[in-house]
Amino acid sequence: MKKVSLIAPLSLGLAAIVPLSAAAETEFGYSPWYASVSGTVSDQGREVSLREELQLNSSASHGFLVDEGGWLRLNYTPVDYSAQGQVTSETQFGGSVYPVSADLLTDADLTDMGLRLLWHPGEQTDFGLGVTVKVIDADIRVTNMDSGGDGGLLGGLLGGGGDDEPSTERETVSEVFPMLSLAYNNPLTELFSVGGEASYITYQDDEVLEFAAHIEFRGEALGLRLGWQEKRYDISDNGFTLDARFNGAYAQLSVYL
Repeated sequence: MKKVSLIAPLSLGLAAIVPLSAAAETEFGYSPWYASVSGTVSDQGREVSLREELQLNSSASHGFLVDEGGWLRLNYTPVDYSAQGQVTSETQFGGSVYPVSADLLTDADLTDMGLRLLWHPGEQTDFGLGVTVKVIDADIRVTNMDSGGDGGLLGGLLGGGGDDEPSTERETVSEVFPMLSLAYNNPLTELFSVGGEASYITYQDDEVLEFAAHIEFRGEALGLRLGWQEKRYDISDNGFTLDARFNGAYAQLSVYL
């Protein structure tokens, strides 16, 4: 796992110029996201398609956030995928090569967590510039369901085959780094606004881009946001590379205290 050494100075430097108010409003949000996935994973140069070969498609996630006064925000977004089916071509993952028609069960867990510090220049509250400390963990497991089995009647009579377990290959990616972040919100009326936000980092062979656009209804104590967001990861760890795109519609229900 690589850690970018700029995280501490960037975070402390931005925190030094962001005002902290004891009366700052705190937002607690719940954000379901229906995310489709596309892209590839690769190990030692051999690319495997997440959609065509591992048959991952879309999944509903349940994210959470805490925002302090519009300048400090913690986001937590887990996304889990699971699919089972027969591959239509020879597929390699980890240390295994699976033949055509092999029955594979694929489980993919992605955790995206970010701590964003946002600075609003001057009296401008609609536009923000800052840095996000991003933590990404991906865990992908491929199980060959054809490798287990009960051994049938003959296996049972001979005392073998009953304890066989399907074989599983596992690859993980874990990264921590800072991202440049932008946010904008344009009030249309007292209750409605439109806006967007984006974050980006490129470092060595890694690149991450995320962006979102939304329309928001904001009451005195409750808020509802509807929009679209996309997260693109091209990250490597210990020779394993995740080059994937996750996107889809999301909603966010917020309570303001």
